[in-house]
Amino acid sequence: MSEHLIICPGFHEAALTQSLLDSLTSNPVFQGLSTQVMPTQASPWAVLSGYQVRQFLVAALGISDPDLSRATSALNLFFLSFSAGCLGAVAAARHWHALGGNVGALFAVDGWGVALAEPFPVYRLSHDRFTHETSVLLGSQQVNFYADPPVSHLDLWRHPHQASGWQVVGRKAIVNSSQAACPAALNLADQQRQDISSTSVGFGPVKTPTTAADFICTRLAQARQQQPETAQSRR
Repeated sequence: MSEHLIICPGFHEAALTQSLLDSLTSNPVFQGLSTQVMPTQASPWAVLSGYQVRQFLVAALGISDPDLSRATSALNLFFLSFSAGCLGAVAAARHWHALGGNVGALFAVDGWGVALAEPFPVYRLSHDRFTHETSVLLGSQQVNFYADPPVSHLDLWRHPHQASGWQVVGRKAIVNSSQAACPAALNLADQQRQDISSTSVGFGPVKTPTTAADFICTRLAQARQQQPETAQSRR
């Protein structure tokens, strides 16, 4: 099964995304992972549309649209999205999952106001504590990140290795009750609950210092180690 990282930027210069890639892709976790960046120069608003992200996905992976449902079993997708790009990314990820495809993880970087109650692993990263605390109200899972001290919205994407802060492991996951959580999400949630029980002495969230770059790489490595689910395993 081939693995692909789909990057959905926001409304900003392409140089910011290149800076992000320069910060991340030297990490060994990116070996063997094909990276596809959705272009935004010609049509910046396309990242808002799950349909446009899906069309980019189909073209980037060399899949004809009628064959999309048959191709899902051979591909494991990971999404890394920023700001407005979180809208299109989560819509495309939902569609991929609904077709029977595997979504290894979705990272929403400053996806403030974007609902993320998903049956696959989701991680929120926020540029400050306020954004973190208000974002998780619209859907969250066990583990998230926020910068402390705060950084600017664009710098969180441009320089994730310079964004120090906290990995926050909570006790509750907010998921879509109309959809069964996939095995990968359940397995990761079990591991994260074990992390909590081994380190927590109270009932609040457990915070561990890290950087945004290390958070992404660590959680991506964990997601890649999970056995991809199949359409049959969901039944």
